[in-house]
Amino acid sequence: RDAQKHLTEQLKRRDDGGGPVAVNHDTLGAWVRKWLLHHTSTKSPRTRYDYTQIFRRIFEIDPLLGGIEISSLSRVRIEQFLALLQRTKKRRQDKEKQALVETDEGLGPRTIRMYHGAIRAVLNDAVRLEQIPRNVATLCKLPRLVRAERTFFSAAQTEQFLAAASNTRFGALFAVLLLGGLRPSEALALPWSALDGANLRVRRSLVWLPGSAPLFASRARMSRRR
Repeated sequence: RDAQKHLTEQLKRRDDGGGPVAVNHDTLGAWVRKWLLHHTSTKSPRTRYDYTQIFRRIFEIDPLLGGIEISSLSRVRIEQFLALLQRTKKRRQDKEKQALVETDEGLGPRTIRMYHGAIRAVLNDAVRLEQIPRNVATLCKLPRLVRAERTFFSAAQTEQFLAAASNTRFGALFAVLLLGGLRPSEALALPWSALDGANLRVRRSLVWLPGSAPLFASRARMSRRR
């Protein structure tokens, strides 16, 4: 019976060329650790840190998920995890207790999709490295994103804010952020050489990782009006 079961598994694990795909017996948790260590060298330090934190939270929410072999992971099991996420409450930082506390608000569709995207990414590399025949995470049904209308400063409000900030220590920073459309991390990484005539060229951003000194991360070159 064991031999027949093994033969059936091997027949199911055939790649497009007709050869069998290797059966990787790593658990999802073990594969994630290998992936973070050996297969994220092209990603930025901030991205690697974010992936580490995301998977730490995933295995905290669903401890059993990390113990399933990646070759045995199914679409149904991942969708069970997604359903669990929909019942999971958000956490926020409590300054008085210096700890994360649970709120009454559930995780939103964007957060759930982010967790799913992390699982999909590590399984994509498992497929690319011929450790599993297909990525079952791509078959999952995801919660629909809710497009919330965001509130922005009007032109009059922008002028009022910049006038109030002009004599403060961060007046110039606020002006660059609002008039240039920069992210705070981009504005804080600007050297004087970034100013090129009427253009402001963004080549890097400033990144903070817990437990380490601030570092600069390269960005695609962009040109913004001064």
